[in-house]
Amino acid sequence: MVSDPTHHFTAALQILPEYFEYFNSNQTHHSRFSIEKFYITMFHMELRGYSSMLFILIQAINKISLAFENPQSHLEPKVLLRELDASPSEGEQIAQVDYGTFVSIDSQDFKRVVHELNAPSVNVSLTASQIKFMVPRKEIVLTRRERGCITGGIPAGETFRFSITLHPLLFFHDLSHKSKRAWLFMSVDYCTVIIFPFGIFTQFWVYFPR
Repeated sequence: MVSDPTHHFTAALQILPEYFEYFNSNQTHHSRFSIEKFYITMFHMELRGYSSMLFILIQAINKISLAFENPQSHLEPKVLLRELDASPSEGEQIAQVDYGTFVSIDSQDFKRVVHELNAPSVNVSLTASQIKFMVPRKEIVLTRRERGCITGGIPAGETFRFSITLHPLLFFHDLSHKSKRAWLFMSVDYCTVIIFPFGIFTQFWVYFPR
């Protein structure tokens, strides 16, 4: 989860089972752990030459076990174990996405919006023919006619209006850099959802509440 103190959003990385060499889970588990400690552990293990990892959630004792493997190692152990503390979680409320109502824009255009508007709060106006990003000093309009956007499921003459945040700027810049397109969907529980595909099996979701 990533949160802005004044303009809240929830960010989620979704990785499908097909992405992994091995995946086994017969039910849904919810746990919390420190992403900072996880990153530091991953970073140090990579520096030591460990190229693969087995991620095991031991929910009964609130632990996450990480088994790092380096079959080619002669100086280091071929397998190293590390543990992270975990805590039970009720799970975040995930938006019910209306995939029939959407707009898609090129990631380069989204990056331009992020940098040129550079605002904690951006008003968005969406119609069947265009999407408009607005702050008091400037607006950026992308139209279907000029192939600046792709829209679907929006009735002619109807306008959807909502607000999003583009801060922290580096976070949204990195998302637009790693994905070819940004997809904005409407939802029931949240004002809008932006999905950034990172290939076939991985997506980054950003939920903006009402």
